[in-house]
Amino acid sequence: MKSKPQHGFTSIELVLVLVVIGILSALVITTRAGVQQNERNTERQGDIKELRGGLEGYFAQTNQYPTLDDLNNPRWRAIHVKAIGPEVFRDPSGTEDALADKPVKNVYAYTVSSASGAPCGTA
Repeated sequence: MKSKPQHGFTSIELVLVLVVIGILSALVITTRAGVQQNERNTERQGDIKELRGGLEGYFAQTNQYPTLDDLNNPRWRAIHVKAIGPEVFRDPSGTEDALADKPVKNVYAYTVSSASGAPCGTA
């Protein structure tokens, strides 16, 4: 008696397909994470350039840089560095619109001192 040919996939073929799909998914996820990290870093670079420009403009007018307390005061910023929007003070991965005095994860840091180490504006 002649048997009918079997149609369908074997277990090995199904496992191989699942492994290939898993590998492709892992590649897509890691590539996406890298793209998102690059986007955040590009945004950070833009923020730093904008901060630098605003601070240099303030220095050109006053011959000193603002203190950390000044920059963290929204009213002071609105009067003295209008060109810098509040979003520039927030790291793309952070939630604070304020700068820190030392590097902290997801927060921009700002310190200002003269070449001698003294606070700017005091010689």
